[in-house]
Amino acid sequence: MAQTPLSGAAAYCTAAQFVEFFDVRTAGDYLSDTGQRLPPPDVIASTILATLLKTASGRMESQLVRGGRYTPDDLNALTNNGVAFLRQLVAGLTAFYLWMRRPTKFMKDDMPGISKIALEDVDMLGNGLEILPFSEAAKAGRINHHVTTAAEVNDRGLAEVGARRFFGRRNDQSGLQRPRSSY
Repeated sequence: MAQTPLSGAAAYCTAAQFVEFFDVRTAGDYLSDTGQRLPPPDVIASTILATLLKTASGRMESQLVRGGRYTPDDLNALTNNGVAFLRQLVAGLTAFYLWMRRPTKFMKDDMPGISKIALEDVDMLGNGLEILPFSEAAKAGRINHHVTTAAEVNDRGLAEVGARRFFGRRNDQSGLQRPRSSY
């Protein structure tokens, strides 16, 4: 039986948003199959770029779903600065895939800086060392505990309170009265 896919329908970053994070001229060089730089409108309309954006989005999903913290629905629910951060990560991964598309031609070029940052951030998100800005994720790392007071123990009237006459009182319960329930 086939498993149920858990993936978004579209890339988390459009081609127009990608060129806000990555130089369109460099993208035009990396996308060109003829050696001539693609003009900006052709970069944005490139089917290769669209495929790489979806590939980067899929990689992002696989890392975050693996960590068990997020689903594609969570990623689509991001707003404001969170969605801008997500787009930057996808753009960085896409820039990495563009750079890797022609490894022999662009070997002299260093990996784009945005790609180095994105690869590190995605890895840290997948391992839980970073979180996306959701209130549930922010609260998940905080420990809440309640210390039971002597008065609460006394008010419960359980066996330890009833057996007090056999074993004596603890120092932290010296001022407490007998429980309300009778034994």
